[in-house]
Amino acid sequence: MPRQAEGARLYQRPDRGIWVIRDTGCPDRSTGTRDRREAQNALAAYIAGKGVVTGPSHPDRFQVADALAIYGREHAVTRAAPERIGYAIDALVAFWGSLSIADVNLHSPSNPLISLS
Repeated sequence: MPRQAEGARLYQRPDRGIWVIRDTGCPDRSTGTRDRREAQNALAAYIAGKGVVTGPSHPDRFQVADALAIYGREHAVTRAAPERIGYAIDALVAFWGSLSIADVNLHSPSNPLISLS
């Protein structure tokens, strides 16, 4: 029986003392530091970013909530009132969040606006 994957973890290279992030199926990623605490912060950021969608995705498999999260993370923080945008995103996610981008179509039968009319 195959060994269970260990997941993302820190490994200190014995030749240079630099901490690297090892993850099953991925090449080693340098943290650029010899300090364990800094390396742990880099590992935490790596793990937090693993599930984040960064590239193109098919509209049927991309949720509105994910699109709004990307907007909030990458765009809203640079605006004059990011907290206001955050409140708006919360309201939008409550209504649209479970739908896919493909569902956001005026003529789609799963569009919640159709049931309101």
